[in-house]
Parts: sequence; structure tokens; C-alpha cells
Amino acid sequence: MQVKTHKIKAEDDVTRRRLPPDAIQELEALTQSLDDEYFGLQEAAENGTASEDELKRAFSQARAASALVFASGGDA
Repeated sequence: MQVKTHKIKAEDDVTRRRLPPDAIQELEALTQSLDDEYFGLQEAAENGTASEDELKRAFSQARAASALVFASGGDA
């Protein structure tokens, strides 16, 4: 039972931690910037001036940043 108790406490400690509000704001701004970059590249890809690899990279980065904001309790 001791191991289970320690595991639950560790999980509680992790779930209670939040980033400071200014860090969340910076992540939200980064997410917006990466989303803008992705949408710009999406348009460029439709015009044939951006590669599929560039588009996938931008999409992956934007979604990763969004996931960080969501996990930190922000509004992504």
C-alpha cells in the first residue's frame, strides 16, 4: 500500500502545479504566432510556394504550443 500512496501523492503534486500567468500569456502569444505562421504557409502551399514538409512542421509546432497552453490551464 505504501507504493500506491506515494504514487497518488506524486500525481496530485503534478496536477496542482500551474505555470505563472505571465508564462501562460507568453505561451498563448507563441501559439497565436505559430498558428499565424501555419495559416500563412497553408496559403503558400496552395499556391505552390511552400512545401508539404514546411506545412507539416508549422502545424506540428502550433499544435504542440497549443497543447502546452491547454495543459497549463490557459485558453488555447
